[in-house]
Amino acid sequence: MNLIELVEANRRGRTNAQIAEDAGGSIPERNYLPGLAKISNIPTVPKLHGIARALEVSPATVLAAAAEQLGLGQLQPGEDTEPALLGAQTRADRLQAELDNEREQARRLTKRLSNLKSRPKPSESRSTPTDDGETEYWRDHALRYRQRLARYEGLRPLPRRLN
Repeated sequence: MNLIELVEANRRGRTNAQIAEDAGGSIPERNYLPGLAKISNIPTVPKLHGIARALEVSPATVLAAAAEQLGLGQLQPGEDTEPALLGAQTRADRLQAELDNEREQARRLTKRLSNLKSRPKPSESRSTPTDDGETEYWRDHALRYRQRLARYEGLRPLPRRLN
């Protein structure tokens, strides 16, 4: 797998700018990532580490891909493949956890939506707003309060409500 294929395989929907940002500033997006097809030498150590960090692979994997891109043949990372496999497994576990989280959130939202759809509308539950006893209580309370306030302030009393 050459360097271009490695970047494409680990892109995960990110743009070149996002990959460059994930690399921690060690590779400039505008100069390096679009020009992967025409690299003429092995990337420097900071660029190798930056690309490895951004793609979540080992630096040996990036070095092997760059060497293949230059036509140097297949380089064998050797002892370094075990950490690369562990990193790949860690990344797969993280992505699976994110997927499970998103599925659980979708289930909860679907359940809330169905509960909201199944609730009776306020207009269906009671015929008129004055049927509610609590509303009537607070109206009478407000009327009594206004009458007491008018009495204390020396204002003309409000008319009493006829039942």
